Amino acid sequence: MNSPGNGIPDLNREHLLKHLIGIEAFGESSGWNHSPVLLAITNEPAPGTADEWRLAARSVDVPRRIWHDAGPIEVLDALLAQFRSPASQAVAVLTSHDNPYTRNVGWAFVYIKQSADGKEARVVDAADEHGGLYRIARLRGAAPENEYDADGSVYAETPTHRILLQLVTATRL
Repeated sequence: MNSPGNGIPDLNREHLLKHLIGIEAFGESSGWNHSPVLLAITNEPAPGTADEWRLAARSVDVPRRIWHDAGPIEVLDALLAQFRSPASQAVAVLTSHDNPYTRNVGWAFVYIKQSADGKEARVVDAADEHGGLYRIARLRGAAPENEYDADGSVYAETPTHRILLQLVTATRL
């Protein structure tokens, strides 16, 4: 979190939700045949400015061996195991940030899953540094639905959200 007067704005959850909706919309325009993506959500100065800030989503390279035949929970578990070491935390932060004022404010995971009635759904699950949980889901051919869980009560038992919160904690410097 930021201390007053350090010049770095605190996370705006409404702005983050809009950013995640934009990520899902980009996925929709890119098609449905993509591998899952893990995104570090950062708050950073806009290029060429010192007083304007923006949210950015930076994809984190995930080894192919982790994607192979794994579902979203297995992928996130494997990544969490990697990020628990201090060296891996430093690598994750250094490779996703090109500005010393940039900081991680959350993680998002974009993947395709089967809905209860057998239809494909694109899901963007995310967790922020304050414990907020987000889900944007779109059934193939439908409009997206989004939900925000400010205190973690709705998604606390959702495995992907639980693991994303652990990633937030593991990579907080």
